[in-house]
Amino acid sequence: MTLAVAWIRRIRDCEELIVASDSRLTGGRTIDGCAKIILLPRSDAFLCCTGDTDITYPLASQVAFTINVYERSADRSLDIRDLRGHILKVLTKAVEGIDTRIKTLAYPDRFTQLLFGGYSWEAKAFEIWRLSYSMAEKAFRYQPAPGWCNGRARVVFAGDWQYKASKRLINLLRERYSVTPQSDKDFHFNWEPFEVLRDCLRETAGDPNASIGGPPQIAKVYQHMNTRPIGVFWPNKESGQIAVGGRLLLEYEKPGCWVLDPDILRTSHLYYSHDEED
Repeated sequence: MTLAVAWIRRIRDCEELIVASDSRLTGGRTIDGCAKIILLPRSDAFLCCTGDTDITYPLASQVAFTINVYERSADRSLDIRDLRGHILKVLTKAVEGIDTRIKTLAYPDRFTQLLFGGYSWEAKAFEIWRLSYSMAEKAFRYQPAPGWCNGRARVVFAGDWQYKASKRLINLLRERYSVTPQSDKDFHFNWEPFEVLRDCLRETAGDPNASIGGPPQIAKVYQHMNTRPIGVFWPNKESGQIAVGGRLLLEYEKPGCWVLDPDILRTSHLYYSHDEED
């Protein structure tokens, strides 16, 4: 299973869309360090899969392939909101092709979810949706990321830890800023959703039976319509270990991306050592 979260981060007068996830795959065996965030071919969007590996990975792969073979989608002339409808049809059709004698495997369960988001050039804004299967309608449907604080702050969780993580985020905001989802305050997220993911992963570290685990993985969608992976020092910067895409890099690997310190929540670059990205 998974804990994934996507939110819009405000930096002064700019915004960026961030998605983060754990990196554990389960189902007969436990594998940490697996990529769950897919940077899509069109460069302005991402896909993050949660749920049982045997169904979420094929579905996510089909979406990525679908985008790549359709020129208007691949070159971004098809807006992300129009692409969403096509993706839902592709996912629904894929489920119709499932053939099994085990009834519980005939359809995706409630935690088979995909976070899909990116920058809409038509709306001039970031969009985030959670895609999940409706048993009543026998089709995939979408839910937009809820807007907190009168819609100013947008965040959405996915996976079997989503409810627990959402409560933790609410408690964090209440204690730190005296803010709740219903508050009428001019509040915008920084790295708070990642802090919840970080703490959940640290609490479950070393537990092979936990449904989440491994290093966190992060990607950003910028307003210049490019998506980039963000590395994470893990379990902390003092360790010197960097994880990208959920995998701890080998000693000789020097990533060309920004790397987040999970404690002070600042990013640095191995090739621009005196620079920091806000």
